[in-house]
Parts: sequence; structure tokens; C-alpha cells
Amino acid sequence: MIPLDTQEIQEELDELDIHYHLKFPDGGFKVFRLHLAEGFVLRERRLARPMPAWVALDFHQCPNCPLSKKDNPNCPLAVSLVELIESSINLRSYDEVQVEIHMKTRSFTFHAAIQKALSSLMGLIIPLSGCPHTAPFKPMARFHLPHATVEETIYRVTSMYLLGQYLRFVAGKEAVFDLSGLREIYQHVHVVNRFISERIRSIAEEDASVNAVIILDMFSQVLPMSIEQTLEELKPLFHAYLEQP
Repeated sequence: MIPLDTQEIQEELDELDIHYHLKFPDGGFKVFRLHLAEGFVLRERRLARPMPAWVALDFHQCPNCPLSKKDNPNCPLAVSLVELIESSINLRSYDEVQVEIHMKTRSFTFHAAIQKALSSLMGLIIPLSGCPHTAPFKPMARFHLPHATVEETIYRVTSMYLLGQYLRFVAGKEAVFDLSGLREIYQHVHVVNRFISERIRSIAEEDASVNAVIILDMFSQVLPMSIEQTLEELKPLFHAYLEQP
């Protein structure tokens, strides 16, 4: 039976809304509400003040960034993280929290260090931010799986990538069904993670938010090296496909 408070939260959510509730041992809590608009982008939420200086496009701008300051004065990824970063600026990485994630159709609960909770939330926000290099992961955000393991992530990301190639094929575009393109995507994301970390370090008083990005970056480095081995381990699950003539 779903607890009443959880059920009430779910009833208030739109189909594409996701809420993260962080509950601290001292009774304190933080709530981050993500509202997705048509096209699976974050609904714009205007600050009641000017954007902080650390979100300017040319402040620790990624060397592989294709955007121009003329058309994009602010880094879209940094803008998407303003509320999260400024709300977690004093949080320490290893403080434990209870994490509740509420969606329209289901809820998740787990205990984790704050850095892992924030990393899970960032993994949802960043693909939806409008950054060209993280946009390929938008389907992963649409079908968000909080607190995913490396094995789960490899299964999901390779499935996502190959489905994307199939859709390119159906659309009459060139499609490559090996994973070289996925590795190239991760190379770009690794650069993005490094430079968004520099932005956050410029204002963070504690290390939780910086370490959250570092955890994401570890995935971006470890996954490409682990894909082949993990897929080989998963091969027995696909025996029904492999046995077909």
C-alpha cells in the first residue's frame, strides 16, 4: 500500500513532473521540483534576480562548446543547475540523507550520501538543459532510473544509442550500429563535466555539489571502457535472439 502522503504527492504531479525530496537526519529537508515541458525540456523558471556571474557562457567555457556568446550569453547547462547548486552550496559530500523521488506513476526511496543524491538529480537535469553535448542523453532523462548501477546504466545507454541509430536508419540517414559514436558522445561529456566542475568550485563552500559532478564524470570515463565486458556478460539474456536463424 502506498503511504497516503506519497499518494497525495503523486496525484498532484503532472505526467512529466519529477520531485526529489532530500530528508536529513536532523529533520531538515530540501525539495527539488522538475517540471518538464513538451519536447522534454525543463520548463523555464525565471529567477527573481539577475543570473549569477558563474553561469556566463565564457566563464570556464568548455573548449568543445559550439555555442556563441552572441546568441547564448549564458551556458544553458549552468543555468539549469543554478537552483540546485545554490541550494546545496553548504552541504558536505558524505552527510547521509533519505532520498524520495516522486513521479506520477511511481516513487523511489533510498538512503545515500548527499553527493550521490545530487549526482542522481544532476543526471536528470543535465540532459534536459539544452547543452548540445548532453542532449543525446535526453531519452535517459525521460525514462529516469534513479540510483542506477553501472550495469543498469550500460544496458540503458547502449539500448538508447542503438535505438537512436535505428531511428536515423528509418529516417533515411546514415546509421552506425557499432558503439564508436557512443564513445565519442562520452568524450564530449567528459569535457563538459570537467568545466562545469570549475564553475561550481568557484562558488561552492562545501564539496557536495562538486563531488556530485565528479561521480557523473566517473560514469562518463568508466562506462566506455566497461561496455564491451558488460554486454558480453549480458549476452546469455539474449539467447532467444541469438538462436534465431
